[in-house]
Amino acid sequence: MFPPVPRVLSSQNWNRLLDASAVRAARAEDAVVLRRLQTIGSVRTALARIEHSIQNADAAPTTAQVEAWKETEKPLNDLLKQWEAVKQRT
Repeated sequence: MFPPVPRVLSSQNWNRLLDASAVRAARAEDAVVLRRLQTIGSVRTALARIEHSIQNADAAPTTAQVEAWKETEKPLNDLLKQWEAVKQRT
């Protein structure tokens, strides 16, 4: 699951190892969450959470945040098309 740890590991290398592991875990968890996102409201809420975490940081968005945004917004176009179709019927 985790890469082998060298005998002497600097704190910087240890932090990189932990960050990489956290990103992998977050991606797996995000994939599960994305399968549940099936409404415009739930996608909007998820995007708002990501936006909030980005705005609260004192740095540029991380690669993980950018990837999370891109993955989360994927279903939005299809959901908006479905909404437009519903509006046309009424």
